[in-house]
Amino acid sequence: MRAFRFFVPLVFIVALAAAGYQQKGQGVLSDADRTAIKKTAEQGLAMFTAATKDNQAYVRFFYTKDAIILPPNAPPVKGHTAILEFLQTFPAFSDYKQETQEIEGFGDFAYDRETYSVTMMPPGLPAIKDSGNIIWIWKKQTDGSWKLWREMWSSDFPAK
Repeated sequence: MRAFRFFVPLVFIVALAAAGYQQKGQGVLSDADRTAIKKTAEQGLAMFTAATKDNQAYVRFFYTKDAIILPPNAPPVKGHTAILEFLQTFPAFSDYKQETQEIEGFGDFAYDRETYSVTMMPPGLPAIKDSGNIIWIWKKQTDGSWKLWREMWSSDFPAK
């Protein structure tokens, strides 16, 4: 019975501490943060798929300076300069669509699981239809905005 008298107050103190931790902005992702991430993603994708692309503006807007992208069948691409160089290797594409599946997070980090479909048009080759999955890890910036910190994607189709 003595142990029970100490256990109940201990549980109460831990619960209060956890509630206070979440109230200080370190808890689960707020609806406002989810909305901000979704809006940033939509703006970034509009820049990425624009007919007159400005890759430099897109990279500055969308990615943190220390961002890393992990493309399929390729080594990691680290930082703005390398990401810009990587984007120069992208073939023309059309019919790009992307859909959010879930956005979750904790504190200043969030992950965003997306699906995509696209038609790639490599020079001198027939068009290639692709679809797959994307994982984005977002990092909240000091000004309250969200930028892409890590990115990884994979095709639904087997490598040939």
